[in-house]
Amino acid sequence: MAGDLALASRRIIPMAICRNPKCQRAYQSHNGIVVVGLVRVLHANHAANTVPAPAGIQQLTQLAPQIYQVGPHCGCCGQPMAMLTGPGETQEVNDLLQNVELLQMHGVPI
Repeated sequence: MAGDLALASRRIIPMAICRNPKCQRAYQSHNGIVVVGLVRVLHANHAANTVPAPAGIQQLTQLAPQIYQVGPHCGCCGQPMAMLTGPGETQEVNDLLQNVELLQMHGVPI
């Protein structure tokens, strides 16, 4: 019961990623490519139980809020966004969406 209350008190906000290759907030944009790389490094550090570099966290803190969004449509281009992982999404989108909690654990404001 206590676990149910703790879970209910957590506010889970699903994140979304723009797929439009022409959008400046998409994972294919310059900043999106940088964020994908940094998220992969953060995941590898976590898997190896090593502390991530502060510079990487700082870069993620600056860039990730430009790529991660809330809602079904992109706030920049208006196109539908990826909100769920799966075989129908690119590896980049899956990597970004699968590591939301890890980013939040490191204080990245998304």
